[in-house]
Amino acid sequence: MPGRQLPAKSIGAAYEAFAEAVLGRIASMAPVPYEQDFGVDFYALPRVRLPDNTETVVELCSVQVKGGEPRQITFGGLDDKGGWKRHEVDWLRGLNVPLYIATVDRGFTVVRLYSTSPVVGVFFQSGTPFKITCSLGESALSSDATPAGLRFEPANHAPGSDGHDWHVDLCAPALELRLPELLEQARRDSLRDVFVSWIQADRVAQVYLRQHVPTYRAPSRYRTNERPTEFLEWLFWNPTPGVPSRHLEREIAPLVTALVQHLLGQNDDAALQVWLPILQWLDQRGNLTGMGKAAIAEVTGRTTA
Repeated sequence: MPGRQLPAKSIGAAYEAFAEAVLGRIASMAPVPYEQDFGVDFYALPRVRLPDNTETVVELCSVQVKGGEPRQITFGGLDDKGGWKRHEVDWLRGLNVPLYIATVDRGFTVVRLYSTSPVVGVFFQSGTPFKITCSLGESALSSDATPAGLRFEPANHAPGSDGHDWHVDLCAPALELRLPELLEQARRDSLRDVFVSWIQADRVAQVYLRQHVPTYRAPSRYRTNERPTEFLEWLFWNPTPGVPSRHLEREIAPLVTALVQHLLGQNDDAALQVWLPILQWLDQRGNLTGMGKAAIAEVTGRTTA
């Protein structure tokens, strides 16, 4: 449209620019070009000062900016034509780095950063949720935040989906940032450390999801702008008889192989006798590579020697 454009474009760009300016005080912000934006607006790497008065970056996460302080964000559900937006659910499940929602108020005074890692619990219970509704809570600066558990309700039986709308409480933001409060280096360092601690915990959840290891460790009580100190661990399994364990077997096979190889190097014969049957079972199930088979042969040779 020569000579004009939709106001939403400039407003959205302003929200993103403000979020970049504020988060840029504690992290290196790499913007994703508009034409390459499939849901991630920035990649963020927290800045760490070095003794020689230089700085480096640690960790990595992605950031999606939302303006106007929404109370909910959704993934999936139905589009305007009544079609299931499965691509949104698949995109969220397929992320390789933690995703944070950065909200900017309409007055452009504050950025609040929410972790989306609680969504991991949905994917461990439902491979194809129809819809995921995330609730964003108020900041918890002077009192503890305690996230609510996952819940779901019947929504729509779109073919290929579980037909449920999953409700995920993202609870209080991990960070609440205002530019005047970021003038002092000590304060920036403190908030950056909080950011790093969240990314490290969320990265583990992301790795477990990618490896199909159904466990998730999440903050059970925390305050905004402070490191979480209390965690709750979740473990998910399917009690239905006959459900295969192949995906778990494939994941643990290289770990057991590496452990047995380590025990061989340590000459720990007692421990090897414990782990050898497990390695042999994994081999019988077709999960071992040549390295695993070689480890079995070496342990067996030691036993018969």
